[in-house]
Amino acid sequence: MLGSNRLPIATFAGSQLLPDEIDRRETVPEGWENVSISKSPVSMTNVLAALLFGILRAFVN
Repeated sequence: MLGSNRLPIATFAGSQLLPDEIDRRETVPEGWENVSISKSPVSMTNVLAALLFGILRAFVN
């Protein structure tokens, strides 16, 4: 299975979003959130739906 050894994380500093990445074996630092879509079924459903509509739109136009 394809995958990465890196884990995307993010936090807010005031109104600014600060992205970063850590090794998957590390724990997420306090105040940071795991923002990976790999384990998020809702996000993956949105990605698949967008791909489907993009393909359908290409055939309709």
